[in-house]
Order: sequence, then structure tokens, then C-alpha cells
Amino acid sequence: MFRRRERMVKTKFRVMDELKERYGSRYLLVLLVSRIAKVISDTKQEKEVAARLGISDEDTKPTVLALYKILREGVKYRLEQEKTAEE
Repeated sequence: MFRRRERMVKTKFRVMDELKERYGSRYLLVLLVSRIAKVISDTKQEKEVAARLGISDEDTKPTVLALYKILREGVKYRLEQEKTAEE
């Protein structure tokens, strides 16, 4: 069971790396990472991700939630930048 989850997490990180290389767009990457962070949080995979990142158990959930919030704010900031650039 743990190996399956570990594989899922590795796949998600690999997909992020491939998207960044393929499209070179940080905006698309932020959208993808935001969705992944939400899925990780919803499916209770925080501990597996934390282990991969070297985060202690007591800091796991706050760190994943903070990551999600930061990424969500990054998307809003990026959209505002694009809107300003168009004007």
C-alpha cells in the first residue's frame, strides 16, 4: 500500500518537472501544483509528501496547507499581472 502511494507521489512530481520543461510556463506549473496540493490534502497523502520533502510529522499538515495557500495566491498574482500587462 505504501509503495503504491509513493509511486503516485513520484508520478505527480515527475509530471510537474515534465510540464515545466515542455511548456516553460511557470503559470501552468503553478496551476498544476495547486491542484496536486489540493489532491494531496484531500486524499490524506500529506505524510508521504512530507517524508519526501524531509518535513517532520508535526509540521506536515500546516506545511501542505501553507503550500496550497501560497500557490493559490501565486495564481491570483499572476492573473493580475497578465491583466495589467494587457492594459
